Amino acid sequence: MKPPSRFKLWTFYAAFTLILTIAIGQVETDAEENVDDASAKTDKGWGLALSIISLITIIFTLGSHLNQSLRSIIIDQKPEGGIILLLTIFSTILVAIVSGPDRGLAVDKDGAVFIGNMYYFAWAGFINSIIIASSFIESAYGFNVRQTMRARSSSFTYWSALLVSSMIVMATSSDIYNRNCDVPVEDKAQPFCSRTVLSIT
Repeated sequence: MKPPSRFKLWTFYAAFTLILTIAIGQVETDAEENVDDASAKTDKGWGLALSIISLITIIFTLGSHLNQSLRSIIIDQKPEGGIILLLTIFSTILVAIVSGPDRGLAVDKDGAVFIGNMYYFAWAGFINSIIIASSFIESAYGFNVRQTMRARSSSFTYWSALLVSSMIVMATSSDIYNRNCDVPVEDKAQPFCSRTVLSIT
């Protein structure tokens, strides 16, 4: 049985990334909502660079679906797996840059979302990259992630949920620690910082 094409998923990914790139490009880093102007400029630069590289890579992959010679070399082969892995890493970094607490490009000083397009399309791109990765694993290695997760007798769902939740807690705690606890010992808020270290470990 021929594996389903991921062309539609890649098309959605391109649309999400294009909207995200435009949104990041229009951010005013000296706006009152941004906590740290210097940090905002750095974050905008990284965000714009990663989103543009991602968009170019996605367009190349879409073109590979349409070109027969490239399709046989890239699609459902190791090069596509490498591209998916790279884009998933980029999407993870973009989500952190856009939605990070205190200084995320799409959040204000109170942590509320004030640039919805950027915030939600960054997350949409991340989720889309995970779906594409799942589809690639299914077609390249015959491992059906969705069926495995649906199987009641399988503990895969629980291990996956534990892995994802642990990564979220660790990443969030690390970000909070860097912003609030990376100070001299006498200035560290206790037991807040100790609990943050516990969450990281």
